[in-house]
Amino acid sequence: MILSKLKQTLLGATLVLSSLVMQLNAQSSSPRRITVDTSSTTNSGTSFSTIKMAVDSARNGDTVIVNEGTYKEKIFLTVIIQVKNLFLHHCI
Repeated sequence: MILSKLKQTLLGATLVLSSLVMQLNAQSSSPRRITVDTSSTTNSGTSFSTIKMAVDSARNGDTVIVNEGTYKEKIFLTVIIQVKNLFLHHCI
């Protein structure tokens, strides 16, 4: 009887953990839209003042949207992301 209840408890705990892991994986795999704007003051989450900070926080599949401005910085891509500019005719 005690062994049976222990098995039920372990099975229940396993199901709860599996559900939490699946939810975390679903959240982390959803592509984000990260914006870069020289006037940004948050520099966290999905809003940054430099392209480098935005790229460094990006995960595979994210899109980094760069607003108009002058950005003089070096970036190194270590993930597969899209980098776009809202003002393509001003992009150099």
